[in-house]
Amino acid sequence: MSIWHIYGGNRLTGSTRVQGAKNAVLPIMAASVLSGCETVLHNVPDLRDVTTTLRILQHLGCTAVRDGDTVRIDSRGMHCDFIPHALMRELRSSVIFLGAILARFGTARLSMPGGCELGPRPVNLHLDALRALGARNYDCAVVAIGGDLATSVVATLNLKELGVQTVVCKATDETQRRALEKIGADRVVVPERESGIKLAQSLTSSSILDFIELSPDCGIAELQTPPEWCGKSIRELDIRAKYGVNVIAVRENGKVHVTLDANRPLDDKLTLVLLGENDRLARVKP
Repeated sequence: MSIWHIYGGNRLTGSTRVQGAKNAVLPIMAASVLSGCETVLHNVPDLRDVTTTLRILQHLGCTAVRDGDTVRIDSRGMHCDFIPHALMRELRSSVIFLGAILARFGTARLSMPGGCELGPRPVNLHLDALRALGARNYDCAVVAIGGDLATSVVATLNLKELGVQTVVCKATDETQRRALEKIGADRVVVPERESGIKLAQSLTSSSILDFIELSPDCGIAELQTPPEWCGKSIRELDIRAKYGVNVIAVRENGKVHVTLDANRPLDDKLTLVLLGENDRLARVKP
């Protein structure tokens, strides 16, 4: 880079143009989502953090464009309360969106901020503000980061410390699930595992249309009425005694009925909803 040698003793005269400050423009850009209309900013510095902030606004559904040193943001089309970790990690100050999104939608889903590696990046001021606003009054918070265990752990701990009643977390595997449960997550969802179980159930039994796991050993299965059950009633089949499962509902013509007539003959137009242990559900095959 060039080196400037400055020698004193002479009065300086002239004028210079002062560039807009990044630390001033980024909070203003984040606050623009509160207006629900167009915000126009001039003298905006051409920096990567500004570009990243524009990308975050576009992800949220805002129209955000730059023309020279002028930035135009229209937040009327904003439809999202979630900033993905891939964007959060690019910007040290990305957490400034937290309060604005929360005020706009009543919910906000963000991971920990990223950016440069120099120095700590405390978010305690934002968390203190949420406490003052009564974050503990929310019934449930969802931590949907998944791919970054450390960030999920920090977010879960912060939410628990804020007093949120129920914290639901996303995990990518069983190791993450156990770790999040250990630090206080009320429920941990492993979407890939649950999808795999549904696929396995459908492949092992062609009659099972859908499956919901309630625990590692128990679930709810939706299946077409087996041919040998047609013409017979639930009472006549004695399904609970013979198969160890309970019929908790039937689906007919798109409607689910939970009040069952045990004496009504079943037919192939009915879809049965069964509750039971997984191994017993697997035995119910046509």
